[in-house]
Amino acid sequence: KITFDFSGSDVGTTHFLTFAATFGACVGAVFAFMRKEIPVNAGTASVVQVIAKKGTIVNANFPKPVALGLTDGLDVVANLALRTLSLIDKHRAVAYGGGSHCAFELRFSSGAIFYDRAHPGSGATSSTAGVSGQSLWWRARLNTSIEEIERRYPLRIESTGYRAKSGGAGAISGGDGMAKTYRLLEPAEFLWNFTDSVDKPLGQSGGKSAAGPEILVLRDGEAPSKKEKLKAQGSLKLQKGDQIWILAGGGGGYGEAKSSS
Repeated sequence: KITFDFSGSDVGTTHFLTFAATFGACVGAVFAFMRKEIPVNAGTASVVQVIAKKGTIVNANFPKPVALGLTDGLDVVANLALRTLSLIDKHRAVAYGGGSHCAFELRFSSGAIFYDRAHPGSGATSSTAGVSGQSLWWRARLNTSIEEIERRYPLRIESTGYRAKSGGAGAISGGDGMAKTYRLLEPAEFLWNFTDSVDKPLGQSGGKSAAGPEILVLRDGEAPSKKEKLKAQGSLKLQKGDQIWILAGGGGGYGEAKSSS
């Protein structure tokens, strides 16, 4: 049996998880820690016990908003649980993965609503590099092609790829976060949220921390140097031709990098 006791948790301010989400994050952390193919069923989940007081951040009461908790909050709890488990066996330690999916929504003047996110990189382990654009804890099915998105919505996806060097350095590097650039073809209201943590995704055993997430806006006709860095949550009126830059965080590195000398 493994018990995760969150009795000291407070009510929270931005991230609110349901008990089921907290439980799932802890079960996922245990399975990741074991590094074996383990079936997910009532029997395997029964070895995990979660203590989370009702009304706290990890067992929120209605009407607390759980949207950010069920995306970014789940990653935060799972990363914390996995790092705690590494105290049992340091050979299974994993660096922190990026803790935010940079979820956003565009409400166009024509009435169309577009939703997307950018996945972070995963943390490195003692034997494997982190994976770019892949959270350990989230499996999205939003795989619509760029062509289909551009056919349905008044926007153009100008670039999509990985954010170079956003993963933490080390003997084994963390994965890079995703990077996406959008250009609006009609006015829209832009709403976004991401976890702007005080600490960047932490490395493990001497590995370097990764870059945190960023969302930038470049107004039509402005020089690239005029990009506006947005705060963690908010809404903004955008015009035709404006660009949005979504930069997900990377995963932490593992171990101290060898000296080049």
